[in-house]
Amino acid sequence: MNSLLNRLATWDNLLAALTVAFFTVAAIAVPIFANAFNLSQAAAGFSEKALLVLPMVLLIIAREIQFRGYTDERAVPLSRSEGMVMRYLQDHPAAPPSRIADATGLLRTNLSAVLRGLERKGLIERRASPGVTVRPTERGKSNYALVRQEWASAVSAAGGDTSHLDAALALLRAAEAGLTSARPQVPGRPATLM
Repeated sequence: MNSLLNRLATWDNLLAALTVAFFTVAAIAVPIFANAFNLSQAAAGFSEKALLVLPMVLLIIAREIQFRGYTDERAVPLSRSEGMVMRYLQDHPAAPPSRIADATGLLRTNLSAVLRGLERKGLIERRASPGVTVRPTERGKSNYALVRQEWASAVSAAGGDTSHLDAALALLRAAEAGLTSARPQVPGRPATLM
């Protein structure tokens, strides 16, 4: 009995218990409250609100990871654009600059400056073989792995329930694929990240 009271004593569990009690009373007192139409409308509303919150939560997580920096002195810091290029090169290790620009959404003039910066850091190399291809160097590959491990450690240390991680990743990958495939050819007005 005491352990049940201790579990209910947390704020989350108290709110959950009150929510269940509210829905139970409403379902009994108002006959149409729990019909299929109303329940489907409520579920749709929850999903819509969650989709409104999702991008903001992702921005907050990215900002918190960026704020922490790297604990390993071997990690080479990258700008957002450099990070996008390195991420693309992990899956496409010998890509022409035009394909990198299209995949990352960078203008070709901006990409040229990003590639020069990555070359100076020793993370990529350009090779001429019929056309120019960009490849990550061994240092670039190891830096990418190191940075990803740092990010994973930061998120893991933050805690949380990981039982639905696969479903969350599937949703995020589907959103990424949908957004990148629907990217306009000409960038719109710059968005302000809150």
